[in-house]
Amino acid sequence: MLMQIYEPGTSKAKAACKKLVVGIDLGTTNSLVAVADGEGAYALPGVDTAAPESTLLPSVVYVGADGARVVGRAAMARS
Repeated sequence: MLMQIYEPGTSKAKAACKKLVVGIDLGTTNSLVAVADGEGAYALPGVDTAAPESTLLPSVVYVGADGARVVGRAAMARS
């Protein structure tokens, strides 16, 4: 179900909220981003090169000695 967002004291939904809703789950184990539009709701594929089709991204960040950052499954492999 798509939630309508209203300004306090009004009864009309904001026009910007009618087109697209984005939800971000920053979980302690996995994270994901989902969108809902007029056609339905779906999770977006992650940026994890180890599993490019997966919508779940492990909530792991690795920072190397040189400052390079790696996220997801690749970060889990380095830890």
